[in-house]
Amino acid sequence: MELEIVNAKNSKPYGKVKVPSGATPIGDLRALIHKSLKQTPDANRQSLRLELKGKSLKDTDTLESLSLRTGDKVYVKDLGPQIGWKTVFLAEYAGPLIVYLIFYFRPELIYGKSATLPISLTTHIAAGCYTVHYVKRLLETIFVHRFSHATMPLRNLFKNCTYYWGFTAYVSYHVNHPQFTSPCMCTVWAALGAFALCELGNFSVHIALRNLRPPGTKVRKIPVPDANPLTKLFNLVSCPNYTYEIGAWVSFSVLTSCLAAYLFAFAGAFQMTVWALAKHRNYKKEFKDYPRQRRSIFPFELDTLEPSSKIEPPRIETPTAHKITVLILLKQYVINKKSCLDTGVSMGSQRRRMFYMLVFKLVQEADKSYNELHSLLTTGRYKLDTLMLESFEKAMAEFCAGSIESLFDFTEIQNIDEILNENYGISQFSMVGVYVRRVGVVLERLSFPEMMDMYKNICSYYERGVRAAASGSRMAVAGGILHREETPPPNPITEKPADPETVKKNEIEALERNPLSKWAPKQAKFFINKQSELLESNERMALPPLELQKKIQEIIHDLPLTTTPYFLGYMNQLRVRDYNNALSALHRALDRSPVRLMSQEKGYQYFCVNLAVLHATFGHRDEALVALRESIMLAQEHGDKRSLNLANTWYCLLRDELPLSAVQKSVQDANEVDRSLLQNYTLALHFAVKLGTVAGYQPLKLFDLLQHSDNLTNLNNFPDHSSEALALRSAVWSAYGRHELAALYSQVLLSARDRFGNGSSGLGSALASYALWLQLQGEPQLSKVLLHRAKERFPRMPSAESWMISQCHVVIQAGIYQCRWHDALKACDQLYLLDSSDAIMQRASIYVAKREFFNARRLLDKLARQENLPFLLKMRVQVLLGYCGMADGRFSSETTMLLLRVAEEMADSQMDYELALVDLLLAQQLLLLGMPQKAYQAIKRCMHDIHINGGLYERAKTDFVFVRCLLAISQNNVEERKAQLLKSLDILERAAKSFKKLSAHAKVLDVFVFLAQRFNEFGERNLRNKYAGEFRRYFTDHPIPREYLGSP
Repeated sequence: MELEIVNAKNSKPYGKVKVPSGATPIGDLRALIHKSLKQTPDANRQSLRLELKGKSLKDTDTLESLSLRTGDKVYVKDLGPQIGWKTVFLAEYAGPLIVYLIFYFRPELIYGKSATLPISLTTHIAAGCYTVHYVKRLLETIFVHRFSHATMPLRNLFKNCTYYWGFTAYVSYHVNHPQFTSPCMCTVWAALGAFALCELGNFSVHIALRNLRPPGTKVRKIPVPDANPLTKLFNLVSCPNYTYEIGAWVSFSVLTSCLAAYLFAFAGAFQMTVWALAKHRNYKKEFKDYPRQRRSIFPFELDTLEPSSKIEPPRIETPTAHKITVLILLKQYVINKKSCLDTGVSMGSQRRRMFYMLVFKLVQEADKSYNELHSLLTTGRYKLDTLMLESFEKAMAEFCAGSIESLFDFTEIQNIDEILNENYGISQFSMVGVYVRRVGVVLERLSFPEMMDMYKNICSYYERGVRAAASGSRMAVAGGILHREETPPPNPITEKPADPETVKKNEIEALERNPLSKWAPKQAKFFINKQSELLESNERMALPPLELQKKIQEIIHDLPLTTTPYFLGYMNQLRVRDYNNALSALHRALDRSPVRLMSQEKGYQYFCVNLAVLHATFGHRDEALVALRESIMLAQEHGDKRSLNLANTWYCLLRDELPLSAVQKSVQDANEVDRSLLQNYTLALHFAVKLGTVAGYQPLKLFDLLQHSDNLTNLNNFPDHSSEALALRSAVWSAYGRHELAALYSQVLLSARDRFGNGSSGLGSALASYALWLQLQGEPQLSKVLLHRAKERFPRMPSAESWMISQCHVVIQAGIYQCRWHDALKACDQLYLLDSSDAIMQRASIYVAKREFFNARRLLDKLARQENLPFLLKMRVQVLLGYCGMADGRFSSETTMLLLRVAEEMADSQMDYELALVDLLLAQQLLLLGMPQKAYQAIKRCMHDIHINGGLYERAKTDFVFVRCLLAISQNNVEERKAQLLKSLDILERAAKSFKKLSAHAKVLDVFVFLAQRFNEFGERNLRNKYAGEFRRYFTDHPIPREYLGSP
């Protein structure tokens, strides 16, 4: 036989080698290759493989077993410099012996002058133990060990020596330190005995392993104990030498009570556990008759540390006692229905309908105890009539009082066909029919011992339920059958109140799970889907977090290989903002997914997307991109175009590569063939609208995208997306200053009862937006009602974010109006946790109202330097800088130019309301410049938009500035100014009334001061005294520091 030898690194051939026979082992072939082809690496450095990137061949494999023929290629990989195993062991074991003894003799160079202090007995014992251990290892290396491999890579020498020598120096430094404190001598002697026993056991196991392999061979056998009793540990574990080794180092750590020794023991135990798991796995793979009861290193399971040791789920699910009870209930219903038809008595439609709903509930939900099942049948909407209930109770009693023959009746096909009779309303093709036939087929395949165990479980299940039901006052047990009885009320007995600890203990015991109940895969899937939908759409209707987590743990216990319970746990942890456990649950969902089911489960890539979103939320961009790349790869493997588009969208978003044109093109490409993608396109449109609003796009483009979204939702009946579109329209109108239309859309969304019941995500933002609008309109009570409703409806993040932000804004605005700065600043601190940029701007607004312009400008300058600031927030920052420029009534050309630039940008973005606010500020600035005509034109331009879309405060402020402009126009004509003031008196009183409604006390006083001063100039003493008196009375009721009067 002639083989071609190829270099695995560059695929260049070395040459050809003639092999004497097909029985040549790979170990001899390596030597033959080096002998025939001198340019090849030494035999000990060779790794042979049949493929370029295949696995290395074992030395015991023969050419014949590998089906090699003449002309086949064998690839040679150079393993690099090698060193003998015995040399490595001698080096790594001799070093610790020398290092420890150096520290044991306490050189003054290391310990200083205190090295002369007396050495404790424990230190001497520890030195003896350490010396004995490594001397034993050296002797075993020379005389006992027989290595299956001749060499190992040279780099392992440095790694192993660093580990052993370094840890020895660390341990010996502390144990031999002059200030070392010895534990009590009882502990020392007990630990010494355990150390000696473990060392002797380790040596005995090494001797037994040596005897399994004859000299000069590489034979592998199943290790078994010999006559030495210390080797009996082989009956429990595969690697007892590692077990004794760990025991020895733990004993040494207890003997010295040294933290360094404990760390060394832990590191060694971890490494030996990894080795033991690998050896145990190889033993089971190599020997088919390997003892099943053996574990790897400890006499208990370590499957969680071994990824490949996943429990194979049974292909046939054994029916539980609950399922057999449901079959008995169905059988009694068929018997009852048949008797009704025979006697001519009709069964009511409502009665049949409720029984079918009851069966669907029992089939889909988790198993119940018999007591819970009986309570369901006797109370509530699923209550059975007396005749049906008694027949069921009698059948259950006879089933358990009889023999196992009653269980075998369900294995006969004719008995199953009697239940599945369409004349009685149960079709064999319905969900209940499939359920019945499946249980019957499984029972037919069970052996007699399995059927006997199941019958005993059913009887135990029934007896437990009977005892639990009989302990109550509403039921009694007679002849083994539960009868409904009218029992008299118990005599009132005055009892002492129970101890709180006892009550808590009883509640915990009541909540303990019935051991006979078990989740079936279909039931678990139904429960998980239902709770996931409720958590997403209507969290209030979902189970409480603690109760839901308990159910999740039950499902994980019953179905350990199912991944979806972990994802439901992730959603449950998110709503209580437990991000650490949420991330852990999501990782468990990814880790526990069995690879063999990856072709069937197509949710794995969505787990990766959720993991990426969670990382992106906390700014972990690199980790998020890694998770998205994995999701894209999995989506491509499964051909899942929907998840692929979703992952690509997030990937582009995190890399700032998502223009609106890409979204528009995707929508244009969508058609009826791509129905599975329409929902993604709708969400992409909504996201594009949000992105465009933040960036300051013209509203025509944004509403064009919303029009496309409405077309998709109406054609495909997406009610949740329709609600989100309404909320989004409200938000867009609000951003562009049309607050009246925004409030109108919010009211439309809130008045839709069906959407309110569904609890769509847009409902929270609508409640928050409308509550803030009502606050600005001077309706604080109605605003509180809406916020309270939102708090009840959306109690947790992230759904609660909208109303929490709105509540902060309500408190801040009320604080500014009423000069309650402490409350406003406290609300800013709360807002900072939700939206830091908005919180800084609101704090600057408070400083402007307090006339602390230096602090306001400092915050605004800091905010203006931030990158990627939303367009609307950026413009509002510029407006507040304009207010700061008007400090103390000074004129600033810089402020005027700033406001003109802002007005131009607002006009380009069609933000009419914000432009009107800028015109209002420009009017005040022009008044300071002595240009009343220009100020009048500016105020006239903005009054229409402010009175339609502005809040009560802005409308009143606009009226006040308008009257000031009117009086400033005719400044030289006193009579004309006086007539104009009298004519405008109603406007100013209306403004004062509006300020009063908002409790804006400083602005009310400003109006009264203005009126009193003007009438004083015109010589109207009565009107001057009137408004001066109004000022005095109002100031007495609402004292405001004078420095806050006349604020912009």
